[in-house]
Amino acid sequence: MRKLVMALLCAVMAAHAPGAFAQSPNGIVAGQPVIGISYYKVEPGKHDEWLALFHAWHYPLIQEMKKEGTISDFKLLIPNVHGKDAGWDFAGITFGGTGSPKVKVGTAQRIRQVFPDLAAFEKGEKERWSLTTGHWDELTSEIDLNSSPLSLYAPVGK
Repeated sequence: MRKLVMALLCAVMAAHAPGAFAQSPNGIVAGQPVIGISYYKVEPGKHDEWLALFHAWHYPLIQEMKKEGTISDFKLLIPNVHGKDAGWDFAGITFGGTGSPKVKVGTAQRIRQVFPDLAAFEKGEKERWSLTTGHWDELTSEIDLNSSPLSLYAPVGK
């Protein structure tokens, strides 16, 4: 359960705090929303099972975060082609909120709200994570290609 809560906490932090993990490149992305990308590698042949568990036990939390305003959107992607030694099977793209959330709710509180049966939630998430052979998160921001100077190194602003 601790691993699950930590993974969910990281997802929430990714949507809220770009400066919590690393310094942005000299302001070129200042003011841009944070885009979190969560990559998942799944046991061969278990993709449909993983997807059903994701939909049942994780997606409702994402929908709640959208309703709260914590995030503005979420997309789940799959690769279009099979490459040699593909590093991921699913990528969840979380688009940061566009301002202060309407409701400030912690991860544990959100889980309890969405899933009153915590034992069932824990069982479902453990099962999903048991099928997950690899997982990592990336935080990104869009570069404004009209900014001046267009540089990752030159300070932007006054």
